[in-house]
Amino acid sequence: SILTEPSTEAKGPPAATTGSHSFRSPFRDEFDAVLDRLARGFGPMPFQDLATWFGRAPAGPPAPSADVVETERSYEIKVDLPGFDEKNVEVLLSGDSLTLKAEKSEEREDKQANYHLSERRRGACRRVFRLPDGIDREKITAAFDKGVLVVTVPKTQATVAQSRQIAINK
Repeated sequence: SILTEPSTEAKGPPAATTGSHSFRSPFRDEFDAVLDRLARGFGPMPFQDLATWFGRAPAGPPAPSADVVETERSYEIKVDLPGFDEKNVEVLLSGDSLTLKAEKSEEREDKQANYHLSERRRGACRRVFRLPDGIDREKITAAFDKGVLVVTVPKTQATVAQSRQIAINK
């Protein structure tokens, strides 16, 4: 089956010390873990900045939610990428890894007589899947529609032929 690579989370900064006393507490570690889970769950939003304010640097782009379904002939990976355009989504196959990346950038400027408004927002996400043996690398396809990326990874004919149901004895 398809496996998601374990995420590499950045460790927090070294504990603040004065002499031989540490001010880092188990509560702080748990609070940082909650902020990390929020940042991953909501994608590129201000929660990542909130984690930085509390002394933790984000571990890189968050991983978007994905559903992986295995059928008799293929694996289907569905990834929600709301707010991203197809042109900013990239699917890369390297060795036994399938990497999905998306980036977006928005700029808005409004100048009027009494004020000047300039805003910039950037977001990125990345997810890596380790592919199993027995896939047809040349026939992998990807489609993007209404913020959902669907990657179909077909199995080889030999892999499909090897599949059989095993009877369960009483």
